[in-house]
Amino acid sequence: MPSIDCTITGEGVELLGAIKGATISALEAVIAARENMAWRTVRIHLGDAAVDVTVSLRNLPVNSEGDVEEFGTLAVSVAGPGTLRVEGVDKETEWRDVGAKVAGITLVNDHVVASEHGQVIMERSFTQVIVFDLADDSSLVLDKGTWFSEMIAIGAGEVWRNLVYESSQDWADDPEEPSVRYGWTRTLQEV
Repeated sequence: MPSIDCTITGEGVELLGAIKGATISALEAVIAARENMAWRTVRIHLGDAAVDVTVSLRNLPVNSEGDVEEFGTLAVSVAGPGTLRVEGVDKETEWRDVGAKVAGITLVNDHVVASEHGQVIMERSFTQVIVFDLADDSSLVLDKGTWFSEMIAIGAGEVWRNLVYESSQDWADDPEEPSVRYGWTRTLQEV
């Protein structure tokens, strides 16, 4: 049974932790589809430093027979030099001023277990959303959306739970596969 942890850990958590107390000056992204949808990467500018939040598709096993599906996973890394470029996308980046101090950061991690005839066939944990609690009591969220997407939704507002994609709907039991059942839980991890 494939059990896979795609949550942000290690260096990604350390980079996010270093943002606490800093001021996010701006976000930079290639906006696609709707006005709040970034293609693959959102660059967080912090004065002289920058951090990239990326979503990339990975082929992950879905059962013990070796079948795979593409699954979008979030990662955090130090931004490279120069202007953000998204390979294969011929669009300029857009900048969004933020100008707010980060008071806290929360990773919203989802966990899915699939079972067939009562036997667990797949278990997966993944970071769905990064929430930046800002000093003005608002939130900035970066949400990977559906499990197969390469887009990151950028949201801002007072109640972060109203801004995020509810991934439990992706894991509802499928009437075409009555023998497969899904269980979904969400945990919050303070950084």
